[in-house]
Amino acid sequence: MLDAEAIRHDEILTFSAAPMASAASEILYAASGAVPWASIAAVTVAWIRSKASRKVIVTLTDGTVVHAEGLSVKELESVLDKAETMAVFDTKAEK
Repeated sequence: MLDAEAIRHDEILTFSAAPMASAASEILYAASGAVPWASIAAVTVAWIRSKASRKVIVTLTDGTVVHAEGLSVKELESVLDKAETMAVFDTKAEK
């Protein structure tokens, strides 16, 4: 989804011999210049709603942590405007 919307992101792969809380995670970094928060919010909300095991945690520039599950696109857009990082998790591994 992010690639289709031309949204810059980095993938973080983690490996463990034991079960982990997160099967996959990606971190979004705010780029300098105009950031398409409306597009990022719409993609993020659609991604969360498509599978119950998906979680998004946004850390704001003041250190506040916001869990995005249950937020509307407009609410998440407002949160992302103040975001420093966004962690995206799927707590169930795909088989």
